[in-house]
Amino acid sequence: MPYLETAQVLGNVGEFLGSIAVLITLVYLAIQTRHARAAHEASLQWQRANASRELATMWATSPEAVELLAEFGQPDSQIPDEAEFNSRFFRYVKINQSFLEMLQANLITSLTQKDREIAVARIRHTMSIAGFRSTWPRLKSFEVFRPDFIALVESILEDRTDA
Repeated sequence: MPYLETAQVLGNVGEFLGSIAVLITLVYLAIQTRHARAAHEASLQWQRANASRELATMWATSPEAVELLAEFGQPDSQIPDEAEFNSRFFRYVKINQSFLEMLQANLITSLTQKDREIAVARIRHTMSIAGFRSTWPRLKSFEVFRPDFIALVESILEDRTDA
C-alpha cells in the first residue's frame, strides 16, 4: 500500500508541475505574440512611410511629373478622349493610379480606428484635387482597386457634388 500512496503523490506532483509548465508556455507564447504584432505594426508603418517618401521624391525630383500635373491636374485641363492614346496623359494617369493604390494599401492595413480615419482623410483630400477626380473614371475601370475602396471614393465624390 505505501507504494500506491507514493505513486499517487508523485502523480499529483507531476500533474502540478505539468500545469505550471503549460502556464509558463502560455505566458511565453503571449509575450512572443505581442512582440511579433509590434514588429508587424512597425514594418507596416515603415512600408507606408517608404511608399509616401518614394512618391514625394518622384514629385519633387521629376520636372516632367510637375509638368503633367500642370497640364492635366487643374480644374480647367483638357482631358484627352479615351479613343486616342496620349502618352503624356497615360503617364499622368499612372502617377495617379500609383498614388491611389498607396492610399488603398494604407486603408487596408489600418491597424486602429485612428489609422483608418487618417487613411480616409487622405483619400478625401486626394479626391478633392481636380486631376484625381478627372482621372478616377478611367482608374476605376482598370480593376486594380478593391470594391470597398471604390465605394469609399464614390461616396466621397458624391458628397462633394451634394455640398
